[in-house]
Amino acid sequence: MLHDELKPQRARLAIVMAGGVNPIYAEPFRSVGKMDVVGVVDPNRTAATAFIRDIGGPPVYDSLNLLCADRVCDCVLITSPLGIRDALTAVQAGLHVLFIHQCIAEWVDLLTLQREAMAHGLYVLTAGSLRNHSGFQSLADRIANGDMGVVGQVRCNISCAPPTSERRSESGWRAAFTSAASNSIDMCRWWMGGVEAVSADTGTLAGKPVGDYLANMILTHERGVSVHHITGARNGLLSERYRCETSLGILEIEMKGMIGDNDELSHKCSMRWKGRAEVLTALNGLTDSLAAPLPLGKVLARFAGCILGRETPPVEADNLAKVAEVIYAATMAAIDGTKIALPLVVRPREVNAISHRPR
Repeated sequence: MLHDELKPQRARLAIVMAGGVNPIYAEPFRSVGKMDVVGVVDPNRTAATAFIRDIGGPPVYDSLNLLCADRVCDCVLITSPLGIRDALTAVQAGLHVLFIHQCIAEWVDLLTLQREAMAHGLYVLTAGSLRNHSGFQSLADRIANGDMGVVGQVRCNISCAPPTSERRSESGWRAAFTSAASNSIDMCRWWMGGVEAVSADTGTLAGKPVGDYLANMILTHERGVSVHHITGARNGLLSERYRCETSLGILEIEMKGMIGDNDELSHKCSMRWKGRAEVLTALNGLTDSLAAPLPLGKVLARFAGCILGRETPPVEADNLAKVAEVIYAATMAAIDGTKIALPLVVRPREVNAISHRPR
């Protein structure tokens, strides 16, 4: 272990596909005390140049391979949810990875990524995960402590953004389902432990949903069961509703948002408890904290703290792959009409599949 005086004092970050970053993200990079932006990667130099003007003008690279060859950074921020190849390139070059959005990729690909990262002692995290949110962390702590009783079942109703009209193909609908399902699966794994079995039927296997319906999943956890009903959003209204049934009552959480210009999302969060009155003391103040925004600047600071060895990541190292495994198992269960036990058995050649695919 390095002595404190020999440890790096600031993390060095590069942003991948910086030209695609919403301008509202520029501000956090100017104010993170533990991190410097030392480069951006984007083949579209016009778009990238417009972005770097707001963050001090770091150099622009045409490819991630060129950035890695220069060895100028410790970590990369990947702005595209489809950036699995960039993430693997970064990890193989010894760099930590932070996705802004949930990474949408096949389970085997994420398993390959996370095994590579764990082998090299690297972090692969997601900025937008509610595990970074202090309000939801407080709620998870209360559930773990038994403040609301023993959790028996969680019912999740998720309406997600459908793919854009030009991407309403089978892959587009699968991506929409994967993004929405990842959030609710991760939340329930957080509250009730790992998933041991999956049953499912999906409306996306034929290449498009049946009406608004995307999928139903029933997950058996280490402690309890979760039921997930996922649909496409109507009129741009997004929502996540969780009904957590415990031995002392029922906790209901609802998050609502609207798809606005530039894909910005505004949301409201409400919480209701129906049950033993004394539980309200444990929930005191949670409603406001759950509704608070998740500032990117705070997530970046925590990411930097993890890289510098000063903070602990909010999630276990293989979390992304575990969530993707559940989604993969749900697809298998829907096709076969059977209940799938986890963990799945993976052949070595499948784990390394992404490394050998043609670009």
